[in-house]
Amino acid sequence: MATAQLPENIERPLLDLDRQVRDAVFSRGLSRLAIVSAVGLGCALAADGLLCLNGSVRLSLLAVWACVTAVAAWHQVLRPMFRPVSMAELAALVEAQFPELKERLTSLVEFRTAGTAPGASKLMRDLMARQTVKAVERLDLRDAVPTNRSPKMALAAAIICVALLSPFFYDGHGYGLLWARFFAPWGNFSWGGIELLIPEGDQVAARGSDVPIHVEVRRRAKAITAADQTVYWLHWTDAAGASDSRRLEWDVEASRFVTTLPHVFHSVTFHATTRGAQSRIHRIHVADPPSIAGLHLDIDPPAYTGLPAKSLDGAQGEVRAAERSRITMHLKFNEPVSSAELVWPANANEQVSHKPIALPLKLAADKRSASVDAVATTSGKFAFRLKNALGLTNTDPTRTLVVDPDLPPAISLSGSDDPVAVRPDDRHVVKADLRDDHGLTTVELHLETSTGQKHTTTLPAELLPSRQLTRDFPMDLADLALTPGQAVTYRLRAVDNRPVPQPQETWTKPRTLMIQSTVTPPVDPQIAEQQQSVDDQIQSLRDDLADAKQELAALHAQTEKESLQQKNSNKSEPLDKLERQQAEIAEKLQQLAAELAEHRVTAALAERAASIAERDVADAMKKLDEAGATAESRDQLAPLSQSIDRLTAAEKQLRGLETQVAELQRLEQDLADLDRLANKSDRLAEQLDQLDQQVKAEADALAKSDANGTPADAPTGDDAAAREERRQQLQSEGKQLADELAALLQKHPELLDAARQEQQQKLGQLAEQARQLAKPQQQLAEAFEKVAATEPASAEKPINAESEAVPGEPGGVSPRTEPTTNNQTDAEKKPGANAARLTENNSADGGAKAVRDQQQLAIEATRQAIEIAREQGTDSDAAQAATEFAKQAVAASRQAQAGQLSAASEQAQSASQVGELAAKSLAPEGEPVSKSAAQAADLAQRQRDVAEQLSELAPSEAAQRGAQQQGQEQLARATAALSKRLEQASEQLASPPFDAQAASA
Repeated sequence: MATAQLPENIERPLLDLDRQVRDAVFSRGLSRLAIVSAVGLGCALAADGLLCLNGSVRLSLLAVWACVTAVAAWHQVLRPMFRPVSMAELAALVEAQFPELKERLTSLVEFRTAGTAPGASKLMRDLMARQTVKAVERLDLRDAVPTNRSPKMALAAAIICVALLSPFFYDGHGYGLLWARFFAPWGNFSWGGIELLIPEGDQVAARGSDVPIHVEVRRRAKAITAADQTVYWLHWTDAAGASDSRRLEWDVEASRFVTTLPHVFHSVTFHATTRGAQSRIHRIHVADPPSIAGLHLDIDPPAYTGLPAKSLDGAQGEVRAAERSRITMHLKFNEPVSSAELVWPANANEQVSHKPIALPLKLAADKRSASVDAVATTSGKFAFRLKNALGLTNTDPTRTLVVDPDLPPAISLSGSDDPVAVRPDDRHVVKADLRDDHGLTTVELHLETSTGQKHTTTLPAELLPSRQLTRDFPMDLADLALTPGQAVTYRLRAVDNRPVPQPQETWTKPRTLMIQSTVTPPVDPQIAEQQQSVDDQIQSLRDDLADAKQELAALHAQTEKESLQQKNSNKSEPLDKLERQQAEIAEKLQQLAAELAEHRVTAALAERAASIAERDVADAMKKLDEAGATAESRDQLAPLSQSIDRLTAAEKQLRGLETQVAELQRLEQDLADLDRLANKSDRLAEQLDQLDQQVKAEADALAKSDANGTPADAPTGDDAAAREERRQQLQSEGKQLADELAALLQKHPELLDAARQEQQQKLGQLAEQARQLAKPQQQLAEAFEKVAATEPASAEKPINAESEAVPGEPGGVSPRTEPTTNNQTDAEKKPGANAARLTENNSADGGAKAVRDQQQLAIEATRQAIEIAREQGTDSDAAQAATEFAKQAVAASRQAQAGQLSAASEQAQSASQVGELAAKSLAPEGEPVSKSAAQAADLAQRQRDVAEQLSELAPSEAAQRGAQQQGQEQLARATAALSKRLEQASEQLASPPFDAQAASA
């Protein structure tokens, strides 16, 4: 603005007026801008709220609104504010407000601005200036500012702005969402009067998995219609641009809408809509989840179980392991993982909640493989949890761990837990069946009397097999010296071989034996069990025969009725049923015969039981076949009647068999009583012998002291009286025993014949042993003759049977010493003779040792064969191999005793091979090595060593002579023992009650 040369009193008010005018123009422009901007923004928000404009439309509206606002701001605010205003315009503005100035101010401004005034003198201009100044001083030029429209405009702008912002007070979230949608059209916002929220939002899903979607509804205003009564939709679009939609279902319990996108294989975008509302657009990113590409398990059972280690690949389904096995797992993944853990069943003994525990896996450097160690303590489910960088977890199926627990030993005792009455001198036997999963280390029988005595009997460790033991535990009550009215309690204790956390033990329930003076002798539990089994089978057979006869009689009656009415019906089904029933009866009779044959007392009746099945029942079945072969009722009557007769005969035979079995069972019990009396007799004889030996020892001590002249402690009168009382007590017990034996023999005189036959059988066995002893003696004689024929005349005389005889015995000669002296002299004269003699003596000793070793091996092999046959049966492969090993070991022993070292070496080598086969039969592949298998392998190895020793000694004549000498010594001892046994058997045949029975005859 050009400044006119105006008086100061004019110029200053005009400048103030210029500033005031500009303020008024800015205020009006700002109000107009606010009105234009607010109206435009309100229209855009209303359109978006009503029409749910998409992002591009919102962006266009935002651009138009911004342009309009910018234009309005330029025209209404910026340009008027910065446009220059001349003094003439200000003067005209003042003249318009104050007409009384009569354009003097305008003229003054023009004159001064232009600098010239045509037709006016300077005096006139000065006069007009003074008049104008005087007139302006009386005026307030601020009244010339046009402010009458500014308040109205400002008020309108304020009203419009308040109206635009007022929704924030009652729906700030929803209205703010409209503002956000308008000013950020590229943003992802929901819209509508209802807010639809998807809690899952943007997510990453495994390829091919089902993705659940949950939609929560929040009202921005008061609800008119319930949410569950409104239709809601889910819309989605995949990466290829294909779109689809699905109606959402209302979940009453969760109070929200739910649906599931099944089998999502590609990334999708989705949103939920309803009438007048839409949720944010979310995205599901699809990626491959981590998975287990390879799994290898190494299972190492505890050492004490004896189980072999094993490996599993894949480990699908069940993984079985012994308790406390260490399982090492090696895993490979399809992609690198960020974390991995094993969800493993917790130890039930250590965890109260029994919740699975999480074990972290040790990841490799590339994070594509991992390993973990776990201990199998409890059965349950286990799984691997993998997570990759996207947060996806694996979907591998869970696996099952089956732990074979190491249970405490199980003990089963024969009989019942009720108290049993016994006599003070009875021998009570209890049969125990002990089992453990992996092995027993201790088995004890604990006795405690009512008087406070405690006795413990422990089975030797070598008698304990690996897993199972069946054994009789005898209790000699006479050793406890109990009196009637007292009691003894016993129980068994078994301990297994589990080292961690500690061995497990099992105690049986205490059982009580009541001591009474008059008690019926106890029945042997094993005998009672066998008798009960036979009785049950006979009773079952009788019931089956009765049922078969009844059904057969009914069929016969039906057939007879049809025959009278001249009718024929198909009876194939009832006949087949009867035939099957009779076949079952025949099979049960054969089983009864087999069980009878197993017992020594009833073995003679086995053939009779079998004959009932093979004759009577078989004939009845044949008659049924004949009846089924014809269709005429009258022709079926005769075969059916004959079948009934055969079953009746079978019933009669079975009743007779039952009577004989009962008699033999009573006899068996009496034989058991006889054995009990024999054991008691042996015990009394032993106690009497101990008493006699004690008296003899005291007498010898007194005699020795008298001979030496040294005083000895003489027995006191009390000791002598006690011994005499003990002797009388034993004699009384012996008399009582004799009375019981006499009563038993009077009840069953046939027991004498049975005892005599048993002694005669023993004599026959001894005679057979004598015959067997004669064979090695003959072999020795032949060997001596062969050596004598091959040695030179000047050689030393070989040792023979006569030279080994005891001096003074028939046929015996004293050993000579002259050859030895001569040999020593020659040895002194010839250099190296002593060394040769030493070598010869060593060879002879080696031959004798080889004979002893081979004989010991034969004895142990025989014992092993007997034990294996008892445990596994004589028909088992292991028992047959062990028996053959024992036979060959015995044959090698006999050849070695005869000096035939070369043949003995070959026989021993063959025996070692058979022994190895026996060891393999006892230890099948994949199973722990049992004690029997270890012993068999040890025997086979020792047999191989002895075979090599015999092979090395075979060329040595000195070794052969040493072996012959050792064999002769063993034969002499065996012959002496045999003679003693023959003498004892003869004495038993001649002693009472045999001689008493003979005298009475």
